Formats: sequence, C-alpha cells, structure tokens
Amino acid sequence: MQKTIEGLTSFEQPLPDAPQNSNFGKNISSIRFTVELLITVSLAALAYIALSAYWIKFSRAEVFFAECAREMLATNNFITPLYHAQPFFDKPIFVYWLIIAMFKALGISHLSARIPVIFASLITIVSTALAGSYLFGRRAGLLSACMLSTSFMYLSFSCLCMSDMFLVMFDTLSLIAIYAGIISEKNRALCWWLAALSMGFAFLTKGPVGIILPALATLIYLGLTKRLAFIKVKHIVWGLITIAVVASPWFYVAYLANGPQSMVHFFIQENLQRFAGSTYDAHRPFWYTIISFFLGFAPWSILIPPALFWFYKDLSGSRKRALPAEFSAELFLWIWVFVSVGFFCFSRGKCDYYTMPAYTAAAILMARYVSGFQAKYLYAIRAVAVTVLVSTILFAALILPQINKLLPVGKYVTMIKGAPSNLRVGVDEIAASWIDEILFQSGKDPERLSDAKKIHEFMSKDGPALVIMPENKYYLLSIAQKNKYRVVSSDRVTTHPLTPGYLFERAGNIADATPLVVATNFRIGK
Repeated sequence: MQKTIEGLTSFEQPLPDAPQNSNFGKNISSIRFTVELLITVSLAALAYIALSAYWIKFSRAEVFFAECAREMLATNNFITPLYHAQPFFDKPIFVYWLIIAMFKALGISHLSARIPVIFASLITIVSTALAGSYLFGRRAGLLSACMLSTSFMYLSFSCLCMSDMFLVMFDTLSLIAIYAGIISEKNRALCWWLAALSMGFAFLTKGPVGIILPALATLIYLGLTKRLAFIKVKHIVWGLITIAVVASPWFYVAYLANGPQSMVHFFIQENLQRFAGSTYDAHRPFWYTIISFFLGFAPWSILIPPALFWFYKDLSGSRKRALPAEFSAELFLWIWVFVSVGFFCFSRGKCDYYTMPAYTAAAILMARYVSGFQAKYLYAIRAVAVTVLVSTILFAALILPQINKLLPVGKYVTMIKGAPSNLRVGVDEIAASWIDEILFQSGKDPERLSDAKKIHEFMSKDGPALVIMPENKYYLLSIAQKNKYRVVSSDRVTTHPLTPGYLFERAGNIADATPLVVATNFRIGK
C-alpha cells in the first residue's frame, strides 16, 4: 500500500524509511536502469573530455587554478598556492592538490588540469540519478541524469578546471546524506557523519559556503516540518569534529607558513567582503541570480514554472486529502533549490554560475514532474539530451579546431621556448588575456604593455626580447625599432572572450579586425 502523509500542512507526521511510489519505476528493470545510466554517463564523459581536449585555451578563472598548481609543482611547494610567484589565497587547497596530482601523473596540459573536474561532474550525475531513482523511481533517476548532464551551465563547467563543480558535487553528496539521515532514524548518525565529511571537503574546496548552503537548507526543512528535535548534541559535536579534522590542518599549516594576513585575505576579503562588501560589488540587481539560474539550467528550466505550480497545488490541497510520501522529498528538494539560488541573491558579488549547486535538486524535481508523462514525451526528452551530448562531441571535434587556428598561443610559446633563457616577453593589452596562458605553457611571465609608451620603453632595453602586438601598432614604431625588431609571425586572431553572446553578435565572424604580429630582436631557433 502506498504510504502517505496526512494533513501535510502541519508537517508533523513521521517520515517513512523509503518514500517511493512503484508506479514511477514501472517497466524499468534494474538492468535497464544501469545500462541506460551508463550510456548517459558515457556520452557525458565523451562530451566533457572532447571539450577539454580540443579547447586549447583556458576560459574564465581556469588559469588561476592551473597556473597555481603548475607553480606549486615547479617549486615543490604543496601548502601555499602561488600565482605569478606570489601567495594566492583566493580558494582553499583541495582542487590545487588534485590538479597537481594529474600534472605529476599525465604531464602539464589543459586536459590533465581539467580531468579532476570531469570526474566530479560524472560523480554528481550518478549520485543525482541514484537519489532520483530512490525517491521517485528509476525512470525519474534516468531523466534527472539526462537533464543535469545537458543543462547549459553544468555542461560548460564540466570541462573547466575550477572549484565550482566540486562544490556542486560535495553539496549534492552532503544533502543526499542529510535527507537519508532524516528518513532513517536507524542510520541517522552514520548518514549525518558522512554529510559532515562531505561538507569538510567542500570547505577545503570552496570555503564556508560549502557548509552554509546544505546546513541552511536542512535547518529550514526541519524547521518547517517541525523536526528540529531530530538534531542531537552528538550530531553537532561529531559533525564539527569531522569538518575540523578534514579542513583545519591545511589552514593551520598555511597560517604558519604565511602568517595571519593569508587567513584574513581568505576569510574576510574572499568570503565576507565578496558576499557583503563593496570590494567585489558587481552592481547587479537582486533578480540577476534568478535569471542566471534559469539561463544556466536551460533548456530544462522551461519546466520549472509548471513543476512549481504542480507542487504548490498539491501543497494547497493537502488539508483535504492525503499526499504521497514523495511530497516530503519534493519539499526538501525545493528548499534546496530556493536556498542555493536565494542565498546568492543577497550577495553583492554575484556571478552567473553561483547557482549551480541548485541544479541537481532541480534536475530531480523536473524528472519527478515529467516522469508521469506519456512515454513519447519521455523519449523526446531523452532524445534531446542525447542530441545535446552528441552535438557537443561533434562541435568539439570539428568546430573547435577551426576556432583554435585563431588562437596561435602554442606557436608563440614554441618561439619563447626556443629563445635564450634571459628572454623578455611583452604582450600588448589587447592580448592581455593571453599572458597567463603564455605563463602556463612556457613558464615565462610576460610583461603587460598598456600603451605605446610602455611598448617603446620595453623595446628600448637591452637583451633578447619578444613583443606581441597589433599590426597597426608595429607600423607606428620608428625605423630604428623596426630594424631592431623584425616581424617573425603575423596572424589573424581572436582576443575577445568567446561567449555565446559575442558569437551571436559577430555572426560567427570572431577574428579581430587587425592581425597580431610577433616582433623579436633575436634569431628564432639559434
């Protein structure tokens, strides 16, 4: 008999151990579930690996993580993140360690830097599918995996070596373990200890937000359902001890190595001031985060309004009839979404990808909503997901190599590596985004040349040098400078960040109007 929760508006009925409606999993065997999940995960892995392998330039803040890991490995320092040879405490250490491990195992490259985040993404997809399957049936589990793996922002960040996907993974694991503890008194202590373990690694990955989001969502849920008494002193004590054991050793050692200023920079500037202070104020409105969530979770965000209406309709009718036990799981998931999105609405330093921790819960909820549709609609949703993943693989294999022709950084790095060890490298401000890329690939830290005066001063100094500048600025040089610095390469390039908006605005014509030239005063290859 289907278990129900009577009069759910009071939220006082004890939860069953396994809120599951067998209708949702009808006609899907465990073998079929496993095979279809493996197919989805395999396609996702191929798509993420293809993007990572074929995109030869770091995007967004990737280079901070990759370059810090490279410099730490080069200096045999595994405590203090280094960026341009300076301590860099924007993020904790965990992701740097994973990238360093990949560099040691596979060599320094864009792909090896991105492999850890690919694994984190795939683990999150599998965890989401299993959670959705347990709560709402195997069909919902499969659909949630399809939706999560193909949502726009999730797919994009699954091939970027940043810490955000790890926050998504650890938040997902934490909240799954927390809800498992809520519905099972017998296993509550173990589940909540596992949640604390996951939150400890989230703290070591992203900082306090890795604890705040799952803890806040849990407290709101338990408060609404009048189950705060579930939390015992022993749960809090063991949870805090576990988080401290996981996260505090590195913070303590980093404090000893770098002094209190390192901790002030991380906890005050990079966390408190980023959220509430003016230091990182992006001057974006309150609703920016909500719009970012809908755009990032596209195309599946189109299902959110009807799913939310359906949930509200069930909630408003709960006084007159009994609701299935799955309703309590839905409430938990909706709170998860609202907390993950709403928390950053109040942040002054808003970014479009901050809402990604909400995607896993949203995927399960949307899968729950559509799992009752007719089979033809379910097949259509899966077909869309497969099309997105296959198209991504084809895009990476066929289109990205063409775009990479406009990013000749590798050619310039080859020139730099073949130069004398005392080579100076100057990069005009128009290609400033390539400075970190050149540093990562060559180990040579270029100087940013912000104007014509800086270029003149740079070229007036003695010693071997190489300058990367627009062709029109080279023509403005004096005859003496042109005689001293000859052009060894002239290339059509794109120096603008390749965002979807920019691609649409330029109708695919992304090349800069002026070619980029490389001028040097030494003989290449000598």
